[in-house]
Amino acid sequence: GTKFAVFGLGDSTYSQFCVAAIQFDTRLGELGGQRMLKRGVGDDRDEDRYYTGWEAWLPELWKVMGLPQMPLSQEAPAPCYRVDVSGTGKPPISDDDIVPPGAAKLTLLHNSLLVPEKYDRDIRHYEFKIEGTPVSYKTGDSLAVWPRNPLDKVEEFCKEMGFDATQNLRVLPMEGARNWCPQELSVRQVFSHVLDIFGKPNRKFFETLSFFAKDEADKKALQSIVENSAEGQALYRDLTQDFAHHANVFKKFKSARPPIEQLLNMIPVLKPRSYSIASSPLMHPDKIQLCVVLVDWTVESTQELRLGEATGYMRQQKPGTTMMCAVRQSAIVLPKEATKPVIMAGMGTGLAPWRAVTQERICQHRKGEKVGPCHLFFGARYNAEYLYKDEFEGYVKEGVLTMHTAFSREQARKIYVQHRIVE
Repeated sequence: GTKFAVFGLGDSTYSQFCVAAIQFDTRLGELGGQRMLKRGVGDDRDEDRYYTGWEAWLPELWKVMGLPQMPLSQEAPAPCYRVDVSGTGKPPISDDDIVPPGAAKLTLLHNSLLVPEKYDRDIRHYEFKIEGTPVSYKTGDSLAVWPRNPLDKVEEFCKEMGFDATQNLRVLPMEGARNWCPQELSVRQVFSHVLDIFGKPNRKFFETLSFFAKDEADKKALQSIVENSAEGQALYRDLTQDFAHHANVFKKFKSARPPIEQLLNMIPVLKPRSYSIASSPLMHPDKIQLCVVLVDWTVESTQELRLGEATGYMRQQKPGTTMMCAVRQSAIVLPKEATKPVIMAGMGTGLAPWRAVTQERICQHRKGEKVGPCHLFFGARYNAEYLYKDEFEGYVKEGVLTMHTAFSREQARKIYVQHRIVE
């Protein structure tokens, strides 16, 4: 009858995400423990890393334990960074030398559409040069890409906040500092290369922001979100439905203007997005290729068109650009014996890892190795979205691959991948 609650930490890109927490939670229940609260998880991929899940889960724990919520602080936390202005003009560090921890600099070689011009989906092929770099990859891996914020929007943000984008800064992290930041950079670079000002704010952000609100109505509204009152819930729901990001919140609460030394801890850093690598190192040892669809949506209340942070950034990059990337291991594991058959299914850009697997088998076949049959089930709305069509049809002619396509809207009766599998 022992009461328990479990919170796990992990990274959702791993196949064993929070497996220890799951096992503890399950076993304690099996042994007769009384679960007080649904298991919580802190994901390193969330907007504010582990803190996103923790700060949402912790108030629920206080509630089920019958403990009062922690009272709102009465004053702003002490800054966790010391920031000094060192002048204006040319930044002390170049944009290409601002490298996030764990990232490597890769040169973009290719950025091209895989669908017709003005098609309603923007699907692109990207190539990165890894020759001469410490980066290597295996078939089935993914590539994490760090985005950067659009310069025009950064300039607009700095103007809104009253910052001089041309000022150069010296930044010294102190106790409690959460985020990485170069020791010397410009104000513009803080908001274009480091902080995720166009990301979703968490509740802790609203609490800290309330300390800097000079207008009493702004302060009250911000505190209501933290207190989770009926008014605060409604306001938070409206902001969430409008996909409000940090910059939106500052526009709404114009009297709240924290200094940069506070923003460095209040706003998470830009996080990488991972994309399945669409090439095999056997066929492309010096390159990494990606197949990526642009993420876009319209904010209902304002009809503003929004683009995904990373896919929007990638679409704008031209060959020769330096981008920050890192190879990540995937959950895809190929059979050790090349003679084993492989059955693959992917929709749209979900084709990417299976292109890599097929290239692997094709290279083995061309070397004279005996390879098992490969069956690829590919689904899309229209034939225009048949990505890498000529390449795959060439592999079919080599006798290694069998393609099974399902284009759901090309005929009156919708046909999906599952129908092809049943057939």
